[in-house]
Amino acid sequence: MSCGLWLQIIMGEIAAAFQADSSDVVVFGLTANNLHDGAGYISYVAGILGVISAIMAMEGNPSTKRLYSISVIAAAIMCCVGLVFVTRVAETLTGLEERIGFAVYLFWVTVMSLRIGAARRRMQL
Repeated sequence: MSCGLWLQIIMGEIAAAFQADSSDVVVFGLTANNLHDGAGYISYVAGILGVISAIMAMEGNPSTKRLYSISVIAAAIMCCVGLVFVTRVAETLTGLEERIGFAVYLFWVTVMSLRIGAARRRMQL
């Protein structure tokens, strides 16, 4: 699970690296803006899949009930915001919806990281 979290964080960093709204071709006929948008979509979908995978792994385990609830809420928010992001329902909020979705995802990563760290400390005692 830790490797999956790190992979998703690295993908987010790659998406952020191509943030220029430039029409100059960077590689293979793609512009920086196209690369940013594409990497953003891929990392967002990877984030949602990571949260949903964690939900499926935790389902039915009474010791992870609170973490399960937080994950379900995060996945629901990310899916709703993702739909707005993809369908461009609100053109005036361009960029805001993706930042909300990524902020929810980073909050979830923080909660999961703290939970994993606490579980490791308990196992070492």
